[in-house]
Amino acid sequence: MATEKKEFIKPIGCGPYPYNFGKLIRMLRVSFDNWALARLAEKGYGDFKMGYMPFLMNIGPEGSTNKEIAERARVTKQAMSKVIRELEDLGYIKIEPHCTDKRCQLIMLKPRGEELIDNIQNCVASLMDEHEALVGKQDYKQFMETLNKLHQFHMELEKK
Repeated sequence: MATEKKEFIKPIGCGPYPYNFGKLIRMLRVSFDNWALARLAEKGYGDFKMGYMPFLMNIGPEGSTNKEIAERARVTKQAMSKVIRELEDLGYIKIEPHCTDKRCQLIMLKPRGEELIDNIQNCVASLMDEHEALVGKQDYKQFMETLNKLHQFHMELEKK
């Protein structure tokens, strides 16, 4: 049986390029990153890079080890070590000896890191409100539910 061809549409403002799922996701991510960096710079976080986000968002309230953060952020410990050093140099985190395991260190948010997380959460909540106002409450709820389903689908694929 022949596979039915999908009809592609061209998003408004995208020039001659056909609609492409991967490209659209990437464009949304780039737009979000640019928006977030501008908002954070306005709030005094001009040194922040979006690449720090997976690390900061995976530090637990009581701190986390390199291994825990790397697993949650889904990166290698080597990649994480470089970013952790940068975050420490920028004053977002502190590194202390682990109280029960002398082989590892505990990474904790400093007050500047906690304030950054609060600012990020507030900025994102504001953007979500704008998105909801743009498309309507029900459509936005459906959009978020659909994104979550797609994410869960891909998480399951990765387990196989």
